[in-house]
Amino acid sequence: MSKLKDYPWWPTGWTSIGSSGAPSAAEVSVKATFTGCRYLSRGITIAGLYNGRAISARIDYSPSVNLDLKKLQVFLLAHKDKPMRDVENLEIDPKRLAP
Repeated sequence: MSKLKDYPWWPTGWTSIGSSGAPSAAEVSVKATFTGCRYLSRGITIAGLYNGRAISARIDYSPSVNLDLKKLQVFLLAHKDKPMRDVENLEIDPKRLAP
């Protein structure tokens, strides 16, 4: 099993919605809260709150990655409103997320 943040598809860049100055992945890990995610055909958008600002990142769909994005979405939503550090440190067997 591996932590979510150790998978190559886990986001390392974040966008600040409606304002400039996107936080770094390290800042998000320490200060952000996971507020949800949305499945789209091209990937999953992960949402969070960082110092009162909405942030987002995307996990893009890739046929070369053995990952079922809908399964990932269900797994992530079970941890809504938790610190981002806790979410990214969750351990999961990659077989649970396989298509």
